[in-house]
Amino acid sequence: MTTEIVKRLREAGRFSIDGDLLREAADAIEAQGWRSIAEAPRDGTLIDLWTTAYGGERLANCSWDDLVADEGEWRQRYSEAMGSSFALSASQASNVTHFMPIPPPPKDADAQG
Repeated sequence: MTTEIVKRLREAGRFSIDGDLLREAADAIEAQGWRSIAEAPRDGTLIDLWTTAYGGERLANCSWDDLVADEGEWRQRYSEAMGSSFALSASQASNVTHFMPIPPPPKDADAQG
């Protein structure tokens, strides 16, 4: 579905008065999906990872840490407030194939319920 939307936005961008805006929208939608781990930021940015270990699983709130191990390692954050994290298991880490930017929080996330 997303691929079809991106294709249609790009096509409309060729004929629209505001084609740049449509191309930007297509880029933004495309960037929300899974991307190759080779493109993942290694600057401490929090992202979600996909590993094929244990039948495949999504690992939320991960980041690259090059200060912990000699060559750096993926870590998963478990406390946002404390900034605490742990290293992925060897099996998880060696089988990471994709990443995805963390989606924004819900618009009403600050609302008290």
